[in-house]
Amino acid sequence: MATVVAAVAAFWWRSGLANATRFASVLHQCSSSFVTGRLDSENDHFSVPPASFCLRAHRCSGARRTARSPPSPPAGSAQPFRLPLPGPVYVEKPLASNYDDCARVNRVSEQTGVPCFVAYYRRYLPYFKKVKDIIRQNKIGDVANVQVRFSCPPRDLDYSSAATLPWRLQPDIAGGGYFYDLAPHQLDLLQDLFGVITEAEGMCANRAGLYSAEDSVSACFRFESGLPGSGSWCFVGHKSAEEDVIEVIGTKGKLCFSVFHYTPIELVTSDGTENITVPNPPYVQLPLIKAVIEDLQGIGACSCTSVSATPVNWVMDRILGKF
Repeated sequence: MATVVAAVAAFWWRSGLANATRFASVLHQCSSSFVTGRLDSENDHFSVPPASFCLRAHRCSGARRTARSPPSPPAGSAQPFRLPLPGPVYVEKPLASNYDDCARVNRVSEQTGVPCFVAYYRRYLPYFKKVKDIIRQNKIGDVANVQVRFSCPPRDLDYSSAATLPWRLQPDIAGGGYFYDLAPHQLDLLQDLFGVITEAEGMCANRAGLYSAEDSVSACFRFESGLPGSGSWCFVGHKSAEEDVIEVIGTKGKLCFSVFHYTPIELVTSDGTENITVPNPPYVQLPLIKAVIEDLQGIGACSCTSVSATPVNWVMDRILGKF
C-alpha cells in the first residue's frame, strides 16, 4: 500500500474563497485527480470533502484544507497555539502577525514533527529565478547596495469606517497595515538573494489618517554579508508616484525588477540596457506547491519552511519598532 500522507492538511488563506479555489486548481495541476471543495459560509472555511487523490505513488486520504480569515489570534492572546491538523501545514505569508508567534510555530512544528510550509511562492517563480541567475553570474559585478521602493494610491476600502475596515488594516489582527501584508514578499526575496538580514531599523508614520495603522514606512537594513540596503513604502501616494521596484546596484551595473507587477527585468551595464521578459505560470503558486508535494514524497526539498520564513517577521517587527 502506498504511504498515506497529508499533502497539505491545513491551508490558512487570508483572502477567502477566491484564493482557496485557486489553490484547489493548483493542486489539481500536481495530482492525477482532485475533488473540488466548497465554502462553508457558516464556519467561513474552505474544505475538501473526504476523498482520495493521488500524488504520484503516494495517496492523500481524507485531507482537509482550511482557509481562515484571519488565520491567527491577536498578538498577546492567551489562546493556546496549535497546528490545526496532524498533517503537514501550508500557511499564507507572513507566517504570523509577530516574530514571537513565528518562534511558537517553529517550536510546535519541531515538537510535534508536523512540517510547516509558508507561501513565499515568489522564490520559485521563473521571473525571480532569472534575477538570481543574473546576480550569480556576476553580470552587475559585486553587489554594493540594494533599494526597495514601493508606492500606491489608497484603495476604496481604505476610506471605510473603523468598524468596516478590512482586517489587513487592523494591526491587532494583521500585525500592521499594508506594510505587513506586502513587504513580506519583498523582504523574503531579498533574503533569498543575499542572505539573512541581521540589522534593521525603521521609521513609520500615518500621513493620511485614513486608518490607525502606518501608511508610510522608511527603513534601512544590513545583510549578514555586510551588504547595506534601504526601503521606502507609501500606501497613500498619488497615482503619479506609483512604483514597484527593487534596484540592485553593483560595481559593473545595476539590476531593476518588480515584485508584484512582473515588469521586464532591466539589466544596465557598460554594454547598454537589456530588458528581459520572463513569463510566469498561469498559477503562480504552482512551482511552490509542486516543491511542497515532492518534499512530502521524499523526492525533493522545499525551502519555504516556517524556519526560513521567520526572519522576515523579525525584520518587519524591527522596522515597525515592536522591539
